[in-house]
Amino acid sequence: MAGLRAAARKPTNLAKVNLVRQEPTESPAAFLERLMEAFRQYTPMDPQAEESRAAVMLAFVNQAAPDIRKKLQKVEGLGEQTIQDLLKVAENVFNNRETPEEREERIRREERELAEKIRKEDREHRARENRKNQRELAQILFAGIKAGTELREPRDPRMGEKEKPKRQALKKDQLWIMGFTEKARPLYEGSKETPNWTWTEPMKKAFQTLRQALLEAPALALPNPNKPFQLFVDEKQGIGKGVLTQQWGPWKRPVAYLSKRLDPVAAGWPPCLRIIAATALLVRDADKLTYGQQLLVYTPYAIEGVLKEPPGKWISNARLTHYQALLLDAPRVRFQTPCFLNPATLLPNPEKDRPLHDCNEILAEALAARKDLTDVPLSNSELVWFTDGSSYVKDGQRKAGAAIVDDSGQTIWAETLPPNTSAQKAELIALIQALEQAKGKRVTIYTDSRYAFSTAHIQGPIYQERGFRTAEGKEVKNLPEIRRLLEAVQLSRAVAIVHVPGHQKGADLKARGNRAADAATREAASRDYAAPILAVGLPPPGMGTLPPVPDYSLPDLAWINKDATLQKDDQDGWYRDQNNNLILPATLGRHLCEHLHTTTHLGEKKTLTLLQTACLRFPRQNAAVREIIQACEACQLMRAEKKQHSGMRYRGEEPGQHWEIDFTEVRPGKYGYRYLLVLVDTFSGWVEAFPTKGETAIVVAKKILEEIVPRYGLPVTMGSDNGPAFVSQIVQGLAQALGTKWKLHCEYNPQSSGQVERMNRTLKETLTKLAIETGGDWVTLLPFALFRARNTPYKLNLTPFEILYGRPPPVYPIFKGKCLPPPTLGQFQQTLMALSKVHNHVWKLI
Repeated sequence: MAGLRAAARKPTNLAKVNLVRQEPTESPAAFLERLMEAFRQYTPMDPQAEESRAAVMLAFVNQAAPDIRKKLQKVEGLGEQTIQDLLKVAENVFNNRETPEEREERIRREERELAEKIRKEDREHRARENRKNQRELAQILFAGIKAGTELREPRDPRMGEKEKPKRQALKKDQLWIMGFTEKARPLYEGSKETPNWTWTEPMKKAFQTLRQALLEAPALALPNPNKPFQLFVDEKQGIGKGVLTQQWGPWKRPVAYLSKRLDPVAAGWPPCLRIIAATALLVRDADKLTYGQQLLVYTPYAIEGVLKEPPGKWISNARLTHYQALLLDAPRVRFQTPCFLNPATLLPNPEKDRPLHDCNEILAEALAARKDLTDVPLSNSELVWFTDGSSYVKDGQRKAGAAIVDDSGQTIWAETLPPNTSAQKAELIALIQALEQAKGKRVTIYTDSRYAFSTAHIQGPIYQERGFRTAEGKEVKNLPEIRRLLEAVQLSRAVAIVHVPGHQKGADLKARGNRAADAATREAASRDYAAPILAVGLPPPGMGTLPPVPDYSLPDLAWINKDATLQKDDQDGWYRDQNNNLILPATLGRHLCEHLHTTTHLGEKKTLTLLQTACLRFPRQNAAVREIIQACEACQLMRAEKKQHSGMRYRGEEPGQHWEIDFTEVRPGKYGYRYLLVLVDTFSGWVEAFPTKGETAIVVAKKILEEIVPRYGLPVTMGSDNGPAFVSQIVQGLAQALGTKWKLHCEYNPQSSGQVERMNRTLKETLTKLAIETGGDWVTLLPFALFRARNTPYKLNLTPFEILYGRPPPVYPIFKGKCLPPPTLGQFQQTLMALSKVHNHVWKLI
């Protein structure tokens, strides 16, 4: 028996071989012996045979100790070496290993040497830079003369990388130009999008202005590290400008001109706060030239008092801490009184001792949406209203509503809102409605929403100053409602928006009114929302019935008379060509194409194919279809470039035999749906798509069992990528139980699963077009997108609907000609037999 076991073929188990690893204290020879024994025990290979040499060498190199493996991988001609050569190299490394104490000592020694080298390089670099700076400053006493001779206006209207030296020369000399950032703004804006940009007239003027400024620049003094510095700061249109000077006898001598653009948030502040941001930026830039000397800051505003009593509603804590640390906590930075003549503005103040305005007063005015808006109830209100908004989920569906009630508890206005409305948006809508209905009256409005209250009193005006942008430059949430709120708050003669706590149990006016508003809001939200958008925005899919008698115009008859093949039917008056295509009037044909495009958003080729399959023609149909598609805004926005794909893909031989399946991510829709599970029958092109909340194997198995199998039968094969939802044990076990062969492809590979990937793009483009036209949610619009996909011509110019159901698609108009008598039983049997033969013949072609 032992001989039989030894002679029997051993199964290959390379996983056991890969577990053999060299121990830290194991010699290479002992490790090689263990590795060969593993090959003998777990594989049918002979490790000493020539055909097994490569596998043994590969395992020896990859499974050796880290230091030995690193050395072996660097051996030249590794594939040409023998196992004995590699063993010698491994023995040399093993025998020359360091002890832990030697290794620790070597690391400490290398760290000391590296630190000493860095300190030496730093000292030499500083010395070189100081000599270089002094030499350059001495050479550029009259910077305009040098720069004016070097900078020439570009001749080539297309600018790119070849003009980079000129831009760098301008940037290098920005210290010598007063207001450089403001003057160079057209150059920055015109060249920031792409490396190849167009030389425009504003850019030409800015270039000439900068060149002239260089020619006229005064001689700047060299900074003296033994004297204090003065910094004069001013801000205009979101750009901070400053002049750094030093005392020279009775005069102040310029050392540098500074300019910086403020970030989007700071640029939206009132002037009293923008100057703080500009001062902080310029002080930080001036530190590069002041050598740590005392810096006296002159500004047209008394910003020190504003910093010590900060307006918390405008500046965040992080920004305030940064500004205070830079301007107040630095002992060498001192603020001076607003100066009579500020070199940063070159404009004298009319009165030296009297400030032009009070910063706190200006900030208080800029903070309110209107000057008389208050959070205290009016004493003589004509109207006292309570507003509320609600949004909650019930039975898996979001409900939303808003309402207004008066001080007696009567409902003034209540409305059910779309399901995707958030609670904050509902509160805003209720407040807007109250302000609009109280136009021209004195009104006090109570709300328990902190969001609506702060938007009206604080955040709304701040957003308006910033251009309705966040700190990241993105658009603020609920932008249309915030704009309406800022407009509606101006309509009343006098208005007070008062915040009250929610869910009160008292018997006073505020508690009773708030409870009544809450009850009216919940009653409005509980009603079903009737969405009128789809009924108005999208037409019914079918075209209905053609008129029994045509109405040809004179241009139509002239076009018909030019073609001798067109013949008129004396019974119904319609013209037909030699292929029995029906000739429609141009007006009717254009109306048909417009209706068809509005329903499906097909391209020019597919639309013409549908008309050809329906046996319809009309004058100038190609031009009409092209004009309709070019006039469609949604199609032009979603137009994509054509890409040529190579390769072949597997296709079924019967409907429902082979399916391709894939998940595609869509922007979050109603009910929390974020993904779309798409299945395509590769034979007919029929598509099924289901919105889902996640990419899970449970969803895939559920849709296959509940939607695909009952309608189309058991699939023979399924194709998908290697996504986790498709390779899981649940889905693979289901496929094995159904007898379905599951083919896995590479992700995003058009050659392997291109049909479902292309369908993903088609569905998303169609949903986007429908959303642009109707404003609806993609979950609601999904049936219309499927209708378009299922009625788009496929193989042999047949739609998936025709291939699957054997009848014309529902997008064709119905033509009622003369009625034929009902067939007899024999005629019916002959028709069925002929239809069966045609069916078999066409099936082979498809």
